[in-house]
Amino acid sequence: MQPDAARALAIWREAFTRQHQSAATALRTAFPLLVDVPPPTGCCPTRLRWERAGVGSGTVCVDDHTRATIEFTGLPHVAGVVLDRLLPGLFEDAPRGIAQSGPGEYYWYDEATTAEWTATVDRDGRTDWEFAYISVPDAVMVLDSLHIALPTAP
Repeated sequence: MQPDAARALAIWREAFTRQHQSAATALRTAFPLLVDVPPPTGCCPTRLRWERAGVGSGTVCVDDHTRATIEFTGLPHVAGVVLDRLLPGLFEDAPRGIAQSGPGEYYWYDEATTAEWTATVDRDGRTDWEFAYISVPDAVMVLDSLHIALPTAP
């Protein structure tokens, strides 16, 4: 490789690493229950996880394009309330909001960003989230709102 190309690539790698470190810091700050997953992380360069008995568990990944995927399971009913406040009226088949819709799977595809938002509510009112390809700022907004709403928030 040409020396100038090698230097340019090294600069890009440093910026890529800093961007992922900054994303992880923002996500952990918004949702302090998250901890780093050590390498190998699987499909994404940055992966965080959390688990709290009676509250839920899950992961947040940041991919090579700096898009986040949130996969949380077993969240309390308040998770639906959080989504209804942040994304009112956007989920298909949930005209009254997720918190009021009962058991089922609720989906929203954001055509502007290609993000996919899925919330699944079980018979006990617990909610699973799978939000794929969302921006880090959107992930921080969702995680911060959830953290504030959860009964374990400090």
